[in-house]
Amino acid sequence: MPVNLSAEQGHWVAGEGGAAMRTWLPERGVPDESRRTPVVVLGHGGGRSEDAEEITAIANAFGKRGCAVLACDWPGHGRQAEEPGDSPEEILRRAASLICDPEVWVMATKEWEVALDGFVDEHDLGPVGYWGLSLGTVMGIGVAARVSVAAAVLGLAGVVPSLAENMHAAARSLACPVRFLHQVDDELFPAGSVTALHAAMYNADLEIRRNRGGHFDVPLQEILGSVTWLAERLHAP
Repeated sequence: MPVNLSAEQGHWVAGEGGAAMRTWLPERGVPDESRRTPVVVLGHGGGRSEDAEEITAIANAFGKRGCAVLACDWPGHGRQAEEPGDSPEEILRRAASLICDPEVWVMATKEWEVALDGFVDEHDLGPVGYWGLSLGTVMGIGVAARVSVAAAVLGLAGVVPSLAENMHAAARSLACPVRFLHQVDDELFPAGSVTALHAAMYNADLEIRRNRGGHFDVPLQEILGSVTWLAERLHAP
């Protein structure tokens, strides 16, 4: 059972583009009742979805730290990927094609912004933070920039060639604390693409957390530490 999360956990809404979304609200707000409860936008990785086990676990961790959470599906993932008769290979090919399309990238960031605005307005939430690794950074850096987050956790990603213009523009617009989790032996993103993304975030207060190992070898303590780091900055006066 989730700790410190209300029955709002598991509430589903539908985005204009058909994306599934899920929201969580902490049972107790911040200690100072004069301040609003912060909200974290949570982006899943490639081939995953907003109802993935790890997303639920991270959302619960933020809930324990007094944060509300919004998680959505990226294009071609989750319920958007479900078409009768499709093989897993066909689903993956379609998802890869969608997420590398600059127009789809923009559409997704707009859709997430609309979802966030509705959630924030309904529950009077704020400030806003972002947490997302791998695809959650490739797509999510656009969301973080679009909604002007107060702080963000990114990582396990570099600049994707077809999205270079979009990602560079979003990275340049980030002017907040950013913790970036980097695996030095990442086999999915070339080192040069990662360095290019770091360089583009020159307006951010960037902290790079380097660990040895491949893309899927992020130490658990780094994940938990990043949750605490982001929650602390959202609760700061």
